[in-house]
Amino acid sequence: MLQVLRDSMKYLAWILWVVIGVFVLFVFVDFGRGSNYASGSPTAAAATVGGQPITRMEYEREKQRLDDQMRQQLGQQYNEELLKQLRLPQQALNRLVSNKILLAEASDLDLGVSDRELRRYIVNLPVFRDNEGNFIGAERYALAVRRLGHTTDSFEQAIRDQLMLQRLVSALERSVVVSDKDVEDRYREQVEKAKVRYVALPFAAGQAAVSDADLQRFFGQHREQYRVPEQRIADYLLVDQTKLEQALAPSDAEQRDYYAQHQEEYGQPEQVRARHVLVKTAAEAAAAKQRLDGGEDFAKVAREMSTDTSNAATGGDLGWFGRGRMVRPFEEAAFGAAIGQVVGPVQTQFGYHLIQVQEKRAAMTAPFAEVQQAVRTRLAAERAAQQAEEKAKTLAAEVAKAGANARQEMQELSTQPGMELGKTEAFGRQGVVAPLGSAPALNAAAFGLQKGGVSAPLRTPRGWVVLHLSEVKPPRVPDLAEVREAVRRDAEQDVQRQQTLARLAEARTKAGAGATFDAVAAQLGVGVQESPEFGRGGVVPGLGYAPELVKAAMEQPVGTVGGPVSVAGSALLYQVASRAGVDPLQFAQQKDSLRQQLEQEQINALFTSLINQRRQQLGVTYDPKLLEELGMAGAPPPA
Repeated sequence: MLQVLRDSMKYLAWILWVVIGVFVLFVFVDFGRGSNYASGSPTAAAATVGGQPITRMEYEREKQRLDDQMRQQLGQQYNEELLKQLRLPQQALNRLVSNKILLAEASDLDLGVSDRELRRYIVNLPVFRDNEGNFIGAERYALAVRRLGHTTDSFEQAIRDQLMLQRLVSALERSVVVSDKDVEDRYREQVEKAKVRYVALPFAAGQAAVSDADLQRFFGQHREQYRVPEQRIADYLLVDQTKLEQALAPSDAEQRDYYAQHQEEYGQPEQVRARHVLVKTAAEAAAAKQRLDGGEDFAKVAREMSTDTSNAATGGDLGWFGRGRMVRPFEEAAFGAAIGQVVGPVQTQFGYHLIQVQEKRAAMTAPFAEVQQAVRTRLAAERAAQQAEEKAKTLAAEVAKAGANARQEMQELSTQPGMELGKTEAFGRQGVVAPLGSAPALNAAAFGLQKGGVSAPLRTPRGWVVLHLSEVKPPRVPDLAEVREAVRRDAEQDVQRQQTLARLAEARTKAGAGATFDAVAAQLGVGVQESPEFGRGGVVPGLGYAPELVKAAMEQPVGTVGGPVSVAGSALLYQVASRAGVDPLQFAQQKDSLRQQLEQEQINALFTSLINQRRQQLGVTYDPKLLEELGMAGAPPPA
């Protein structure tokens, strides 16, 4: 179930239709519930998209809406453990980022909503109409909006945004075309099944002999597969955040002041140290309880009876743990027990537990002396991050102002503390930019520059960077000398493949035209295997991706012997063992639903492609403190 829920959370259409189709329900809820703005003001940026902020307040509201939806959908099945596994906070943040990206696209496509259209939409919302169907008036409207936690400006902007998204969805929907053949192909993918019997020979092992002439010929026939895409090389000026941190030395007073302002972050929750005996049945639990009640050592009983192999040898010791670490029934029993008391049996999905609490720690704030080093490190990191960003903005302005002398200006600026001047290796639109690391916004910025152009400040794993595009390397087919070893490996593998295919073809010829499939297998000295049933998707269980084999099996009569074909490093002869075909009546019944399914998939693909492309162009940054709260320090939430 968990995987299904995760998939649904990532399903782009689900996100869009919930956000757009039920937006009115989202707006008219109680936003008076407490929110946690742990990293600062509710107006602080949780993330930015193309320079446009997503505030912590927006993030908290979206997270609450997702939580409410899942509680309504799952009812009693929804619990804190499932909440953690679904990663709703990350999903909420990514939903907001996607919406910002889509709004930028809608704006570029001139899908804006006029003031007149906005007013017409709002005055027709049922919540703003009285019992006689008339608009409630400007004063009552403003009061209603304030009660929702909005200003009229913020409320109307939210409505405007949603109407723009609706227009974008409609525009993309109109571009989707699903033909009758597409529908039939999808039906065939779902219902047509086949099995094959086969014999397989791995491609000939050993070093295949490939002459220079063979190498030249192979390269000439396959030149395009070695094509190098467009690449770029840039000078960079790096504000190294690590070096800035090392140069900072917050005073003892500053550290104590920071600690006082962030004490809640150094809190240690209530904890217990416990051990347990885990058994599978109630009868075993009763037997273990009887031994403990009789005075036997708890550790001895755990070693002899517990099925928890991770700690049975150590007497069932679970160490220290806080709330939320164990399943709910176990947690409630452990935290409710007195020290030394044996409680249980407690039933969970793992079996029956007998629990003994050995020690307890009350909730407390860690003393300053214990966390001083962490405070010093964090304070220095925060100051260094702020200094690095401010410094990078100044540097970018100075380098851009230098025009044709940008490289020389970068050289002069690099003498300042914490600076590093360098040149990247050639890089493409995606992937790591050596030596700066993985930062998609960096690739996108570089490919948005003309030669000699200077980028805005960009955040990378190593700090803030300003790029000066020094070289554009157009797509090209390299000379053989540049890729000789790769070509040699491919040519050798091709020779091995051809030799193995030839061996199978020879065995089939020697067995004779009327020979059975088993006779051909005997000629090869190889056993016959049978595949599980497979469909038109191109994958055969046990063999892997085999489109040629699947296509043949779906088109040839049962009993047909075919091959040889290449499949995943082997050559195969096969015989069609069984086939399940189409049902015209069933197809007619499912045709409309299949068409809708295909249309929705195409819309999803359009949105996915659009968001990924625009994400690269606009650049997305996240509040480091928020990522730390989400347990994702140093990396953005998953898309």
